[in-house]
Amino acid sequence: MSKKIYMLKNTRPTLISLSDGVVLMPGLNKIDEKIRNKDSFKKSIKLYLEHSYIEEVSYDAEEGSKGESLKDLKAKDAIEVVKGTFDVEKLADWLDVESREGVKKAIKKQQADIDKTMQKED
Repeated sequence: MSKKIYMLKNTRPTLISLSDGVVLMPGLNKIDEKIRNKDSFKKSIKLYLEHSYIEEVSYDAEEGSKGESLKDLKAKDAIEVVKGTFDVEKLADWLDVESREGVKKAIKKQQADIDKTMQKED
């Protein structure tokens, strides 16, 4: 049985502050399992989930992996995670270590889309 990678997707265009020092950026955010299992954290996300401000998302990790990073995901799922990520530093880090061409292409496209958006705001 493969390991699951759980994330929270912030559907809002702004940051969301939760309990236990967690701040969700727009898009997908990986939450440490220890924090995710705390009752205080579960209570803090309940209202956001009910109003669809955040969504719980999970992906199957590749067989035999620890399920801790993008490279642990199947390519199709990794591309979906990339499409939902707006953290430019994280995208750059992933590009440095990613070897799958399809995923690298998705990272570069996401970076270009973010750049275009930033230029429009200037």
